[in-house]
Amino acid sequence: IFTIFINLCILLSLLGCTQASYQPPNATQPANNEEWVVRVLGGEQVASLLALRSGYKNLGL
Repeated sequence: IFTIFINLCILLSLLGCTQASYQPPNATQPANNEEWVVRVLGGEQVASLLALRSGYKNLGL
């Protein structure tokens, strides 16, 4: 579990998503047509939790 946590922290830092600066997408922000595909180390459960916490969809690819 510790390894999963470390990998998740590394991924978030690479994406620039920190608790202090991250804002989930909402209706007041302009539409952004960019699409990101990110492989999360730790499996489907970690990917689902990260997507849920971040306000994104987990497509399960």
